[in-house]
Amino acid sequence: MGFLYLLLVFSTLVGTLRYIYSNHFCNKALKIEADIHKFNGISFLAAIPLFLFPIREIHISLFTICAAVAYALLTIVGRIIFLKALASGPMSYTILFNSCGMIIPVMIGMIFWHEQASTVQILGMFMMICAFYFGANPKRNKTVTLKWFVLSVINMALAGLIGVVQKIHQTSAYKSEMSGLLIIAFILMFVVSAVLYFIERKKVTEESSFNLKSSVTLNGVIIGLCIGVVHKANLFLIGQLPSIIFFPISNGGVILLSGISAILFFREKLSKIQTAGYIIGILSICLISLAI
Repeated sequence: MGFLYLLLVFSTLVGTLRYIYSNHFCNKALKIEADIHKFNGISFLAAIPLFLFPIREIHISLFTICAAVAYALLTIVGRIIFLKALASGPMSYTILFNSCGMIIPVMIGMIFWHEQASTVQILGMFMMICAFYFGANPKRNKTVTLKWFVLSVINMALAGLIGVVQKIHQTSAYKSEMSGLLIIAFILMFVVSAVLYFIERKKVTEESSFNLKSSVTLNGVIIGLCIGVVHKANLFLIGQLPSIIFFPISNGGVILLSGISAILFFREKLSKIQTAGYIIGILSICLISLAI
């Protein structure tokens, strides 16, 4: 059991590291649209080998292929918008919005799978609304812009829809094909990113802000490895640890550590009302997670 908790802590740290490197890219290296697609392509490509390990026979049905295409399209659009949001607003609240996307599969489950909403879930949803109103409202906080707010809301919606795709697949007869889904999705995301990169490069005359020999490429590879590790570790831990332990720590822990990282490494400053809203947001994620 001790190993499982260590793995959970490791997964949470790796998940946080992914956001730190993403924010570093947005603040230090991102110059033109093409950079986003190149950076994403590197990350998606680096993650693929981890989904192939351990090597075993992989069965892929047409249903899984369709789910993989939907997963890939939602993820790649969400990733583009997420990076744009990071580049235009606070890291802490951008990641909080991204994580709050989990409310969408919860609500979809209530509507289409007739899942019951507990009192804890309802309380968590109410607290989430409060967190947004006090901490991420452009009218109340001059440190956030309407552009960032719109990007963050769209990213939250896409993150939630990705969860819906995963839920549909994992409640089907083809749930054992998750590895195949991820492999197809990440290959497709790499190909789409490459195509988008070359399309965007034709629109500008200046050189891209980073080349494949720069440290930014290594950052992209690290993010890809983090994505792969988190996926593999969490899929294993979900089946080994009680939900009341796994989900609050996995979701709330990454948000908390990301907020601390934003303050320590990127000198991000939150007002008192934003700090209170952020704490409420973390608690809301934990409460909703308890009911998953």
